[in-house]
Amino acid sequence: MRRLLIATSAAALLVLGACGSETTSGSGASSTTATTDAVVPGPPGTASGSPGTSAGPDDGSPAGCVDTARDQATEIATRSFPDNADETWTVADAAENDEGQVIVEVVPASAAVGYPRFRFVTVCEGGEAVLLATYALDEGTWTLLFTSDAAEGTEFDPELAE
Repeated sequence: MRRLLIATSAAALLVLGACGSETTSGSGASSTTATTDAVVPGPPGTASGSPGTSAGPDDGSPAGCVDTARDQATEIATRSFPDNADETWTVADAAENDEGQVIVEVVPASAAVGYPRFRFVTVCEGGEAVLLATYALDEGTWTLLFTSDAAEGTEFDPELAE
């Protein structure tokens, strides 16, 4: 029984060592961490994703893209308004529209940016939210401020319908 336990333990360590990585701490002790190559699904209508990447919030589903866009909205805001790099942004809402784009509404903490609310029109590509257009709430109307290079060939209404 004891030999069987030792043999089983040794086999388990070999398997873990083959699919893991070994690290050594400052005390000289080592540990093994198991790793796998996950395949992340690509955008709808494409072949499966690439090995070696792990699934994140953008799992290819509409809900995954909404989560990704929501999570990255403050970074998008900071890049979109570099003159207000210290601005604090709050995500108010995020939803997918009929075109498969995700619209994320953000609110700046101060009036320094010039408008009380913004909506970013995004799509998800490769686990990232890609900005297509930015609208600002101007006297009760969502007005198109700018589009990005990624929006080339996409038409946007001057006013975003509710």
